Amino acid sequence: MIKQAVCKITELGGTSGGRRRNLRNNRALVTEEAPSEDYQPFTMYALVHPDAIYCTDGSGQIGSKYDRVAFLKAQGYHVEIVGQPITNSDLNANHTYILQHIEEDVGVRDSITLHAFNLEEHKAVVVLDYNTQLQLPFQDEIDDLVADPTKQVKYVKDRDGGVSKGGFMIIKPSKAKFEEIRQEYLSTPYNATTGWNGEGHNTFDGKLGLKGFFSYKATKDPSWVELDRCTFNNQLDDDCISQLDAADSKVVRHSEYVCGLPRHCPYDHPQWSVEKIQACQSIHEKFHG
Repeated sequence: MIKQAVCKITELGGTSGGRRRNLRNNRALVTEEAPSEDYQPFTMYALVHPDAIYCTDGSGQIGSKYDRVAFLKAQGYHVEIVGQPITNSDLNANHTYILQHIEEDVGVRDSITLHAFNLEEHKAVVVLDYNTQLQLPFQDEIDDLVADPTKQVKYVKDRDGGVSKGGFMIIKPSKAKFEEIRQEYLSTPYNATTGWNGEGHNTFDGKLGLKGFFSYKATKDPSWVELDRCTFNNQLDDDCISQLDAADSKVVRHSEYVCGLPRHCPYDHPQWSVEKIQACQSIHEKFHG
């Protein structure tokens, strides 16, 4: 299980004045049986960029930092310090428009997620980010992916229509696929008006990074299988709340633009329905559990 990260995701965890989120809670929610401290059926990885090892601690004091690697290790993560596989030099040779504008979008480090495909010592990898909350086991989805040679990736879309490249994704690792996707990203034409290969996928934040490219690739590669968004990437938006009880979603994704962030306790919003207030509050309580 992978969490790809930049400094801001664990800033609260390194702050003495805030409530720490216990990342260990993810362990029991992949399989039906909760593993003990001594036995884990999977390894929790955190991908950390070399420039993001030391992060501001949220105290507001100039130069006050904490070691995010040490924090993640204390939570049971195996930390991989890796650079982005798609570099400025790569973009300069292939995508000059993206090179000029990617920092206005997701930043050049966005491609760090691709390293998940290199973990061939594992049969499957689940990619998450810090705002992803696991609620119910999804072992069946992993087993199906591993058993089916025609499937490589199980993905979900975000509420903006783009493929979620870090919120929730299950992949079968393959170094060959890693390099294939890297080369496809670099060789597929991108235009600011017409998008990826003239087919769009450029109407959301992340369009210049893997989210935009994955959205294009998912329409071309039959080995990429879509999962139900409200079950596996419920962002507690009105569409999902009307379709499914949040408690029945296997995976919930927190968004400051929908429910607000859990630490802000935003339950007095004047435009929220009673159903939304109840859903957001109940899911936020589990976030800190």
